[in-house]
Amino acid sequence: IISSKFQQILIKPINKLIETAVAVAKNNDFSVRTAKISDDEMGTLTDSFNSMLDTVQKHDSMRENVERKIRELNENLEIKVDERTTQLEQTNKGLRNALGDLQSAQSQLVQSEKMASLGGLVAGVAHEINTPIGIGVTASSHLQQKLEELQKQYKDGQMTRPDLESYFITAHESGRIIFTNLNRAAELIQGFKQVAV
Repeated sequence: IISSKFQQILIKPINKLIETAVAVAKNNDFSVRTAKISDDEMGTLTDSFNSMLDTVQKHDSMRENVERKIRELNENLEIKVDERTTQLEQTNKGLRNALGDLQSAQSQLVQSEKMASLGGLVAGVAHEINTPIGIGVTASSHLQQKLEELQKQYKDGQMTRPDLESYFITAHESGRIIFTNLNRAAELIQGFKQVAV
């Protein structure tokens, strides 16, 4: 009888607590509770065990919520990283295109500068060559005019010795002017050829 009462009072509640602990450990289910059999010390132990399970269940629920939030934050972070990566790739592509355009514009600008410099050089050389050639043309036309006057005087029979001597002086001076200026033009052209090389 004592053994039976001892089993009913002590062993049976302890076995219930053990069954509940095994079920919680096996299924990882913290919602299982032990039924309270009496209001004595075993009942207090059962209440404390159930209270401990309540606390563990709350902590487990909070841990699951935190883990779920961390997973959501990681997913959102991955999405944002992918979006930013795409934006950076597009920005880099735009910058590469802009750099290509700038390099092309720079090349065109250099070509334009070269052509402008060459144009200025040609204009300067043309101006420098124009002066001696112009003087030579003027001297040759003056010589031509004097020759025509002398020929007319010769045909008319009015040519005198001083007229012929005057023509010789004019021809000599005009020839010297033409020769000097044509040499000057030739030197300028030679210098221009060296610059071009």
